[in-house]
Amino acid sequence: MAVLLILGAFVVPLNTNTYSYGDGILLFTVHIVDGSAEVVTENLIKERCFVHVQIDVYSAHHNGFHRNNPDKTFYPGDAFDYKTTTWKDGCGNFWQPCTIESTPNNTVPNGGPCVKGGAKGLDNNSGTGVIDPGYAAGAVSLSKQAFAEQRVCHKTDDGWDCNWVTVTARATQGIPMRLPNLTVDMWTVGEEFTEDDEYISRNLDESYYVWDAINVVHNPFYEFKNERVGTIFIEYEKIHNPLVLEDEFFCDAAFCVNTMTVPGFKPWTQSFDYGGGNTVYNATSLDDIGEHEIKYIARLYNIVPQIDEFTQTIDETVVEYFPIYESYVYPVLSDDEKLAFDDRIGYSLHYFGSESTDANPDDKIGIHEDRRSKINDYFYSAWGADPWEFDFIDGTVGFSEFSNEIDLIWDEAHDVGIITNEIPVGKSEEIAGDLIPTEFPGIVPYETGEHGTANFLKAGYGKVKFDYPGLLDVVLDPVQKIPRYENATVFNTLESDHFAGHDVTFLTFDEYMYPESFFHNTVSVTAVDSDGTQDNSIRISINMIPREEIEGTLQLNQYVHDKVIFDTDDDGFAQIITGLDMSGNDIVIINDHDIYQLDNLTIEGNGKVTLEKTRRVLSSFTQYDTVIDQTFDPNEIIDISGKYLLDTEDGILHIPLTTGLDALSPYTLSITAYNGSIETTNKFDHTWYDFSIDYNYQLNMDSDNVLNIERDPGNMKVLKYFYDENFGALESLDINDVFFEENNLPECFKIKSTGACYLPVPVDHQLAELNITGTNIWGGSSVETLPEITPEMLNPIVPDPINSVFNLTMFDFVLILLVFMLIAYILYRILRWYYGTIRE
Repeated sequence: MAVLLILGAFVVPLNTNTYSYGDGILLFTVHIVDGSAEVVTENLIKERCFVHVQIDVYSAHHNGFHRNNPDKTFYPGDAFDYKTTTWKDGCGNFWQPCTIESTPNNTVPNGGPCVKGGAKGLDNNSGTGVIDPGYAAGAVSLSKQAFAEQRVCHKTDDGWDCNWVTVTARATQGIPMRLPNLTVDMWTVGEEFTEDDEYISRNLDESYYVWDAINVVHNPFYEFKNERVGTIFIEYEKIHNPLVLEDEFFCDAAFCVNTMTVPGFKPWTQSFDYGGGNTVYNATSLDDIGEHEIKYIARLYNIVPQIDEFTQTIDETVVEYFPIYESYVYPVLSDDEKLAFDDRIGYSLHYFGSESTDANPDDKIGIHEDRRSKINDYFYSAWGADPWEFDFIDGTVGFSEFSNEIDLIWDEAHDVGIITNEIPVGKSEEIAGDLIPTEFPGIVPYETGEHGTANFLKAGYGKVKFDYPGLLDVVLDPVQKIPRYENATVFNTLESDHFAGHDVTFLTFDEYMYPESFFHNTVSVTAVDSDGTQDNSIRISINMIPREEIEGTLQLNQYVHDKVIFDTDDDGFAQIITGLDMSGNDIVIINDHDIYQLDNLTIEGNGKVTLEKTRRVLSSFTQYDTVIDQTFDPNEIIDISGKYLLDTEDGILHIPLTTGLDALSPYTLSITAYNGSIETTNKFDHTWYDFSIDYNYQLNMDSDNVLNIERDPGNMKVLKYFYDENFGALESLDINDVFFEENNLPECFKIKSTGACYLPVPVDHQLAELNITGTNIWGGSSVETLPEITPEMLNPIVPDPINSVFNLTMFDFVLILLVFMLIAYILYRILRWYYGTIRE
């Protein structure tokens, strides 16, 4: 460290690194010397006389902390230690050091004016200077002066004239100052608390709801803030009425890390430097709706005295919570259960935003899209029609005969990506007479929690799915498989529970009636040999072909897509439910295809193949509207008009979705069998494919099957045939090279029949040996040889009554029984009439 030694007109640097005073560090020093050395000439004699004045300024301390800035500047109220030294070299006996002076004059203890002959100070003195807290000039100065006398003689004509001449030295040391220029920053953006449900406690438009955590972070600024910890202190006066202060933190060190825990929110951690911190406020009542000013008055102290003050404010708006929703409820058919009672219930949600009314004069009236809505509760009840009375069937409000304690369970919630609507959607906000259309978000608007909650950050779409385990066993008798109720309906209300100042806010009111149709079954095809054993040498393939060429047939996804748009005028719902755009093309969005992932309709294997089959097409209700009965035997020819009511007025989209899903599905079932040399394909047209049953097909390609055929004992001119389970239905019959095929083979030979089928023996072969070969639709063959007979055997034989009875089929028994019952009933009515007439 260098200081300056001023000698007359000369400036000489001095090294002062070794200078110290107490425990302080030498900050400044000045050394002034005035006078002259001895002078002897013919005309002048001066005695040696030098006056020295030195001022040293050291750092002062408070509890170990410096009371000056690192750059050697001082704030108002700061302090320093000083030491002054005066001495003379030579000179006469007169010596007068003055007391120290300061500017401003109260910085150090000042004596009287420094004039020769005045008050005399000490040669060496020291002390502490304290800068006036109100002093705002650029610098403080210390001054020290000393007087001595030097004998000086001048030669005159009369001899030597000697006098005492005053020699004085004055040293002045400036002490630089700076003002703190205190400022305080306050902000909330980016410092939001997170609710226990994992959602940010603030709206995207930077507004708050009642009960939100309004986290105000503050940070003061002044030079050398962290270096002056221990001597420069800051305090805040916080004015925040009517908001309630929930918790606060103040950093009183150069660096702090703090974790704040507020009930209902996740712990919040942040780091601060000195004077920084955060304060959590809360609007606790709906009366607090509006804009509120939060004011901080920051006061800066230099140990005790105040040296600066700064006022900062921040405005935060607490808004109303009136969420606007539309919803559409649907069966999550992609769960692929046999009945929709085991499928989850899907709730597609369109959130338009939260509406502000004139109750908040500080807010724009209308729907605000950038305000959130939380779904964290629901209330439901389930009813069944029996069929004239409605019963609670879930035990929520009581029990009916079949009700049980089953629970509707929140299964999952998930976002659906960013939906771009192709149809303008109805909700809008009206401000100053102008209609402002809803704008859709450029960010994914939907969050989901870990514990059965969801949160819309802003306007957009989302989905919630509920599971209802055990409902099927209530609606359908698990043993007899008979429906106990005509329908089952769930009433469910999504809610915001204890949110935004409300105990409960109802978001949607939804009614969901389960479709009662079947949606899933299996198709099994088994290859067997003549013994009925599974034949694994046969290669089998199954292909289910939707009969979309039938007029009015729709892909099920397409029907649901069109139906949702018809019901809601909101193609966003259709997109997130079916995964289809307006043109019916697949679109890639998160968690799409809630109706069906389009299943694989082809399967191959050896010996036995089973295809899990899901509905994917529907017949048009334009022709057949109301389902009366949908259980059919696939081997029967049926009159569909007797099972459906003709509708010529309304199309399929006018029918409720639950009813529309009852439409049957037309399919062609193609089965191909290959035994290594022959490949055979058969197609089975199911114009009204029945999903209520599982289909089991059996094929036989063996050539050594047994043909169950014989001459009829009662009429040897007739062949009597019984269906064989292993071989299957006949496609053709060869009797001694006489062929019976599709056109001339009786129908009962070509189907699974429980009774006997009859066929006349060809006239030219009635007495001959009969070589009979039957062929089934798979190319399998069965052979039977019947011996020749004599002419006498062609005459009908009177049947033995006892044997005839035992030869009757079940059908014959039932028919005879019905005839006897009818005769008995007629006789009963006649006798009752007769005796009644006699009594009269």
